[in-house]
Amino acid sequence: MVTTVVNTADFRRSVADRVPTFFRGGALGLEREISIAGLLREHGETAIPLEISLDKIYRPDPRIRGGRYARYNTRLVDAHARMKHFATLPYGCYVSNLSPRIFGKDIATLVPETVMLEDRPAPDMAMFFGSDGSGSHWHYDATDNIIVVLSGAKQVRVAPFEAVTPHDIGVHCANFAAGAPPDDPAQVLVAAGDCFYLPCGWWHEVINSGMCMALSVVYQPPDPERQRWPAKRLEISKAREKAKGPQKAAPRVQLRPHDPDPVPMGPRPNPSQNVKGVQTMQQESGAGAGDDAAVLIVGGERLSLSDLFHGARQLKQLDFVDAVARHRILQDIARERGIEIDDDMLQQVADDFRAANGLLDAEDTYRWLAANAMDLDDLEVYLESLLLPELVQGSFSFEEIETFFEAGKGEFDVVILRSIIVGEEPLAIELASMIAEDVAPFEELAARYSNRRVDQLTNGRVTLHHRRDLPRMTADLLFAATPGDVFEPTAGDLGWMVQRLEEIRPAALDAETEALLRRTMLSLLIQREGYYWDGQFAASHLGAGELESSGAGDDAVS
Repeated sequence: MVTTVVNTADFRRSVADRVPTFFRGGALGLEREISIAGLLREHGETAIPLEISLDKIYRPDPRIRGGRYARYNTRLVDAHARMKHFATLPYGCYVSNLSPRIFGKDIATLVPETVMLEDRPAPDMAMFFGSDGSGSHWHYDATDNIIVVLSGAKQVRVAPFEAVTPHDIGVHCANFAAGAPPDDPAQVLVAAGDCFYLPCGWWHEVINSGMCMALSVVYQPPDPERQRWPAKRLEISKAREKAKGPQKAAPRVQLRPHDPDPVPMGPRPNPSQNVKGVQTMQQESGAGAGDDAAVLIVGGERLSLSDLFHGARQLKQLDFVDAVARHRILQDIARERGIEIDDDMLQQVADDFRAANGLLDAEDTYRWLAANAMDLDDLEVYLESLLLPELVQGSFSFEEIETFFEAGKGEFDVVILRSIIVGEEPLAIELASMIAEDVAPFEELAARYSNRRVDQLTNGRVTLHHRRDLPRMTADLLFAATPGDVFEPTAGDLGWMVQRLEEIRPAALDAETEALLRRTMLSLLIQREGYYWDGQFAASHLGAGELESSGAGDDAVS
């Protein structure tokens, strides 16, 4: 049902035959030209339409505005923050059918020739953003679409038009299926740099994995196909009218978003310093901060700096030292690379932070500051600590990234797993036995027993893993296996998992791998700089000679 190709000639032949086609790596490189981080830097203030549904999977629902979804305009930076925040919630947040022209970019000049069909009029372009688990329910389009994933991944299931009878067409939206999904659909995972061609009239369901951004290149179908669709639309229209019956009045859902009220980064009196019964001591002007100076009052007892460090060491809570040292090292690295944070950048990250944490007005923000014993000067430092890693990572040239990638290429091979996740170990063991004995197929069991609804809809949770991120024994086992192999149940963060190997992909320098490399290079750079405990202080207050010299992030420190 779906053809997989690895070169442009085969892709164009398959398009001419009007067959759904997966072209792995067909747009590799475009994800570096058009990235979420780049759009946020250049167009974070641009107003875009944000959509929210009560279900992560986009469904035509009469209870939601107009029977579909809630929609309002907001800034791109705020939309991105909300999408990240909503990724863990049961409802979806996404941006769809956004014209690239809103960013002032001629995307057509960046799109590779792979997806530019020579025998068709110039295509339209639309951009899609979505958080993990968001996506569209079963529907078809009356245009030919080439999906180009720029970050994250899309799980796509497809079926021919005849797989859904007209009577199952949704009564609220002609091209949405209201009944059961098609039987035995084809499935494909489209990752960053991949292309997927979908001819008009094919039913499809798309669910995002991770924070996903994609470009849809939209063509009108050839004349014979265009002539076929008026009759199909008439058939569907009649089926809709027949399916309509008395409709109950449904409550309307209203969402009232509030744009953040920016807090200017100016001076402000220090907020209350009482934090959960612990009072901090303020240094008087000119007073020194000696080892015996009281810094906390807890239950009436005055604690010195020595007491604080000694107690933190005993409780293995010296991580804060690592955080302070990392930030100082980052500041030095940023200066060496000529990176500066101006007021506009700081204000933008402040607004983004407030939107993500629900600080919708100035009073909310000042209450948050008081609860954390901070003032606006402290907040500026904290926001700088959020921004600096991203800026330093962005300063690495592509040549540096490419050299680092080639040096350890094998570590970036990818394994793709599909998992059935359930709540109890006995059930996981039983499901594994049923699969091994061919009692029921993996997909059927995933659709029935997965403990997350989105995993039921996608016949299991699909995840991608680089070799370097897996324990050595696990990596050796997975990369020595054969696609289709099912592994013994194991415990994970979301429950007990029965996993099947879907695919092994050789390393490719796509957008996801590049982002991982940038984070890794930054971590190595910080570790190389390192930091050292003052020998006298360590001996006096920490009582551990081995702490006299440590690298950033070493276990000995924390």
